[in-house]
Amino acid sequence: MSSKAETAVGTVDLRLDGHERECALRYEFIERRLEEGSKKFLRIEKMLWGLYGLVAVAVAYMKVV
Repeated sequence: MSSKAETAVGTVDLRLDGHERECALRYEFIERRLEEGSKKFLRIEKMLWGLYGLVAVAVAYMKVV
């Protein structure tokens, strides 16, 4: 292989390594955001179930009174 071709391959290899590192960081950040969103969703779901219970109790109370 010629020196010029080896230089080009080396340059491409360095750029590819940089791209892979950048993508790894990006995907790690995306995973963290998805986990945070999942936790928020579970919290909202629990609040919603509590609200259903409150409404059911209020309806039952109104029927008794």
